[in-house]
Amino acid sequence: MKATLSYKYVGERFEELSGQVVIVKEIAELADIPYKTLQNRMGMKKRRATYFDEVHITDKDLLPRTRERRAKSRSNIADGKNKLSTDWLKRSLV
Repeated sequence: MKATLSYKYVGERFEELSGQVVIVKEIAELADIPYKTLQNRMGMKKRRATYFDEVHITDKDLLPRTRERRAKSRSNIADGKNKLSTDWLKRSLV
């Protein structure tokens, strides 16, 4: 089954396609990003758009994923263990 999801492309990255209706799968292959990523981005834009807004593909939509993951700080956990052991060790036996 061929992909038929299409939107108007407005951007400067692919000037020959600017202003034309393009199929999402084809432009995703041209931009070298996964089809599902672009499909999900366009679905979110469509869902967030109001009745009067026109949904179209921009150059920002064609960027690769930029999700940054921050490492969890282990210092809080280590401090908690040290605090617990020092509290119990400082107690008197009687």
